[in-house]
Amino acid sequence: MLLSDKLTNLKELSFGIYHLCDNIKVGKSIVNIIRFLLNRFKELTSLEIFFRGSTVDKRDLSDRIKVKLDKNPLNRPHRLHSYSSGGIHIWMIN
Repeated sequence: MLLSDKLTNLKELSFGIYHLCDNIKVGKSIVNIIRFLLNRFKELTSLEIFFRGSTVDKRDLSDRIKVKLDKNPLNRPHRLHSYSSGGIHIWMIN
């Protein structure tokens, strides 16, 4: 059984990603994770991801993710905020 099957009403999710290495590859992977989570957790209204303990430029990574989502938007209306310390917060708009 998948975790998403047990947490069908999950509203908020926050987690950290550690030891990132390549901004371009990691940016694409994080966008894929975001899409997966939003598709699995239909009730999700807030998604926050922090970048920790890595050698990449965290601010640059946040900007790359934002650009990727601007070019290929999510299937749900949202607002995105990039943290200067490294991370993003996405709010789903109903």
